[in-house]
Amino acid sequence: MKQKSFAEFLLKKKLLTEEQIRDIWAEVHLKKKEFHAILYEKQLLPEKTVAENYAEFLKLDFIDLNDYLIDPVTAKLIPEHIAKKHLVVAINKIGPTLIVAMADPLNIIAIDDIHQITGLTLRLNIAAPGAITKGIQASYG
Repeated sequence: MKQKSFAEFLLKKKLLTEEQIRDIWAEVHLKKKEFHAILYEKQLLPEKTVAENYAEFLKLDFIDLNDYLIDPVTAKLIPEHIAKKHLVVAINKIGPTLIVAMADPLNIIAIDDIHQITGLTLRLNIAAPGAITKGIQASYG
């Protein structure tokens, strides 16, 4: 059986209960935010666990930025206000490809903004929001 949502994915892995998922969906509708964003807010699971599982669900790579040295020159290819607004940090550049860590790789506006600014192809990875915030602070001073 293929999961239709991240909620079903987490339920199948027994990381959340049906009741917890119902509570999250109630907040999703109330706050008009994405499921994973409310899950981070509620702190029912560690950020890293949410990010790792979100990456697995979306079939993207997870990067633990706590174990990663971000090059400030590469990070600054994305203006600081864009990095903070979209919770994204550039972690490497290989030829015409910019490798980024994002909290929400489904944020098309963020992807378009970064592509327009850099002119580079993006390779998306997922990282925990707190680790991205620390990476942004360390990169921009």
